[in-house]
Amino acid sequence: MCSRRFAIACRTIASPSSVSLWGAAVGAPFRYDFAAVTILSYNVRVNRLAKQLIIGGVFLAIIAGFVWLVYRAFVPAPTCSDGIQNAKEEGVDCGALACGVLCPVPVKPLVNAEPVIFNTGPSNYDVLAHLENPNATYGASRVDYVLTVTDAQDKELAVRRGTTYVNPAQPRYLLFALSGLAGVPAKGALVFAPTDVTWAALSVEAAGDVQFAVRGDQFTTSSTSARFEATVGNLSKFNFDTLDITVLAYDSTGKIVGANTTIQRTVVSGEQRGFQVQWPFPLPGAVRAQAIVTTNVFANDNFIRTYGAPGSVPGL
Repeated sequence: MCSRRFAIACRTIASPSSVSLWGAAVGAPFRYDFAAVTILSYNVRVNRLAKQLIIGGVFLAIIAGFVWLVYRAFVPAPTCSDGIQNAKEEGVDCGALACGVLCPVPVKPLVNAEPVIFNTGPSNYDVLAHLENPNATYGASRVDYVLTVTDAQDKELAVRRGTTYVNPAQPRYLLFALSGLAGVPAKGALVFAPTDVTWAALSVEAAGDVQFAVRGDQFTTSSTSARFEATVGNLSKFNFDTLDITVLAYDSTGKIVGANTTIQRTVVSGEQRGFQVQWPFPLPGAVRAQAIVTTNVFANDNFIRTYGAPGSVPGL
């Protein structure tokens, strides 16, 4: 609708968004292009928004840089001696890439099997305890234990205290001979707290060098006794003061029905040494036997030099 005051004639041109106006009151015709004004207004708004975004980004970058400078000024850079696992460390101050040092393998606890009890005569019994070390490079250089034997009513019949060792990735058997018990033992328990175990690391190379072989074993039984004999060979490059040998007798199902122990003293590298153990009582059901040889690789005085003086523990 045209204004009567200015006697303006309205004319719609080809573009529906563009209208031409001529006003007689102003003394000269003028043209108002709505499409052009709309586009110009849009461009102004876009440019203003872009400018605001740029200014905001620069402001945020300045703030972030200031915060980083303050952080670096008060928080030291990660190192391999700060007692904290940070940066690319795989553990606390360790890791091949971050520190050039491999992280230690977590130590797993000893596996403590329930002791086995054998009747060896009137009021006489053997108790066999069994420890397993699941760690390949850590051994228990010292284990302080308490063995308790009770009857079916949990009455205490015997208590034994002692100290032993368990080499890396090896079993350790402990045999206790009990005589004159005032009852029939029904259960045994070998108890030690985590604080009673002293762990020590042993290199894989050193642990692998300590090897023994049992050959020519013979096991015979009768109605009154049993006997096992074999030869043990020291395949390692070390001379040992003491070898601990445990002989286990099994029945046809693989159940342990008897045990015995012996030690061999001063066994040098490459030596073959014969040994035997006897049971002065029958082993019902026993059909085979196996010898397990261990030595304390954590005791310095167990390693003998060729000229007779004590050696040192390898790989510690």
